[in-house]
Amino acid sequence: RLLKYGIAPQDAFVDYGCGTLRMGVHVIRFLERGRYWGFDIDQALLDEGARLIGPEMATKAPNLRVISASSVREAAQANPALLVSLKVLIHVHPDELDEYFGNILTIIGNSGRAILTGKWSSGEPFQFARQSWAHSLERLKETVARTGGQLVVLKEEDSPRTDIIAEAKTGTLEVRAAR
Repeated sequence: RLLKYGIAPQDAFVDYGCGTLRMGVHVIRFLERGRYWGFDIDQALLDEGARLIGPEMATKAPNLRVISASSVREAAQANPALLVSLKVLIHVHPDELDEYFGNILTIIGNSGRAILTGKWSSGEPFQFARQSWAHSLERLKETVARTGGQLVVLKEEDSPRTDIIAEAKTGTLEVRAAR
């Protein structure tokens, strides 16, 4: 699926919210040595992912980091062509949106782009589970603009979840530096 976004084996790639590398392992295998950057908030998840990858860790040398200001700057130095953050946005607390998008925009710089998946609301934001939110699409756009970028909806559908109010949307967003 990532090939449709133009990723090449020599490109640097960031998986923001990589967890145990279920998707990351496939990207690691595709990319050249050291071109994969996996970020998460929990070192234990990164360690489990490394364990699951096994011997390929040595040959492919993926960069696995806990999200911090220094690791974000380090990944930005690799000039990634693409950052993905799949099913992470719904778990970002509304008070942490500036940090989330600020980190993403720092990493992708002026030449990369970010692809995010999640849920959002066309109206007011709402919490639909203990640590899950459908953020206001307008607030997402404002936050990205305030942190130096632009957000575009690439794909939007009604949320298939029946336990979420009817206005919830699900889909794919793209973030780039403001032009």
